[in-house]
Amino acid sequence: MKNIILLSLLFLASSFFSQNLKLKGTLLDKKTNKPIVRCEIQELSSTNFTTSNNKGTFEIELSQNKSSIVITHLNYQTRTIEVRAEKELTILLEKKTIQLEEVLVQGSRLENISHTEVVTDDIKRGSQIRNTAELFNDIPGFSLQKRSSTAVEPSFRSFKYEEMNLKFDGGAKMVHACPNRMDPMTAHMIPEEVNKIEVIKGPYTVRFGQRFGPTVNIVTKVPVKEDYGLHGKISTGFETNGDNLLGRIELMHAQKEFDLTVNGESRKFSDYTDGNNVVVPSGFQTDSYSVKLGINKGKKQRIQVDWRQKFGKDIKHAGLPMDSPKDDSWLLSADYKYTEISKKIKSFTFKTYTSYVDHLMSTIDRPSFSKIEALTPVQSQTYGGKMEFTLTPSDKTILYIGADADVIARQGEKNILIKTNPVGIPFTTPIVKNISVWQGALIEDYGIFTEGSYNLNDYFTTTVGIRTDYVLSKMTDPSTEFLTLYGGEVDDKVDITVGGNLALKYLKNN
Repeated sequence: MKNIILLSLLFLASSFFSQNLKLKGTLLDKKTNKPIVRCEIQELSSTNFTTSNNKGTFEIELSQNKSSIVITHLNYQTRTIEVRAEKELTILLEKKTIQLEEVLVQGSRLENISHTEVVTDDIKRGSQIRNTAELFNDIPGFSLQKRSSTAVEPSFRSFKYEEMNLKFDGGAKMVHACPNRMDPMTAHMIPEEVNKIEVIKGPYTVRFGQRFGPTVNIVTKVPVKEDYGLHGKISTGFETNGDNLLGRIELMHAQKEFDLTVNGESRKFSDYTDGNNVVVPSGFQTDSYSVKLGINKGKKQRIQVDWRQKFGKDIKHAGLPMDSPKDDSWLLSADYKYTEISKKIKSFTFKTYTSYVDHLMSTIDRPSFSKIEALTPVQSQTYGGKMEFTLTPSDKTILYIGADADVIARQGEKNILIKTNPVGIPFTTPIVKNISVWQGALIEDYGIFTEGSYNLNDYFTTTVGIRTDYVLSKMTDPSTEFLTLYGGEVDDKVDITVGGNLALKYLKNN
């Protein structure tokens, strides 16, 4: 009987003390005083863990009377504070700095897009990568196709080429000029400048164009408060197989009112020798630089201008009968963002860009040059932009309304001089042929979209979107042979397409 009474007293004492080792609190936005939902709270000295509810309140067991907890949320700065049991706290959190171009992934259930992946690899970003596309190599679902010694192109599952929606810093793009795709967009970027890669694995949003394949956003770094000051970096590397030499320089000056980032690199690679001691023609030289200027007008407005150029020459293509004496490009983009305009208007963003690729294929350094001289200068130009309002009609709703445009123009001509007949006997007068490559191809795509998300409860969010595109396809410089092949006339083509998305998302404990 005494043992039973003793055990009962121990149980009651244990229950009493365990009940007292509890902490209650409320998490609020420091600026708006609104409750913060789905925030994670963990005791550092144990595995005790909880999340805040839709009122921002939480309750957590503590392993000891005096302890420390860490509070984390994707949208807010992490806080670590010392606490005592039997206390009820009100904790204020500050929002994180939202970088301008990182528009695909946001730290909120309402803003987060389903089936999205963010890949950051600082090790690869600092290594000697020949091409930006090689950063995709370890992302599940991606494969790489090697185009030349300077060009590698990614594809996602069964989607490739224009089936993928490849963007640069949230909206800009650059398209190839070469018909053989020896100059994809990833060949015109400095790989060490890439901060992360954002992937939406399918048509789960209408905000970034109408595609059934993935949307991929290649993001470069924008300075944040921790980067204030003057920074610099110089690096170089050398490989003995091919006498490959590369060098890179980066300078950044950032402060509250403005920031300036300058990147430059030079790569000179020679032919390399394979395992069978065979020399593979794969040499090239590329020189690239970029300048990014950001101006902050208070805490709510930012203007950013990005200019970049690449110069390529002496590019050898082991698998083709021609090489590239020239592969140049430039891109200019400008961004404006205004956040927290009012209680109902969360932000306004505007982006415009233009890019140009000048590519040349030639047989000058090939053995066939004595028989056939061929030059194929081709160019592509892309320009467009995007405008988007982000509205918050209620705490549970977010709405995007916007419009975008992409215009792609290509031109080029293949000039052939046939010097001999098939058996090598020279012609008295060489045969001249001029063949139009792109026929002055032009595609204009103008779209408008609306997409909204609504929190049904603590775990379910629904998203609905609709989009309409006006697409014009035409030729501005068709050749006579091309028109003859297609019956003497090729009309302009107009397509008006309507697409949409409907999603139900469930999120609990990440």
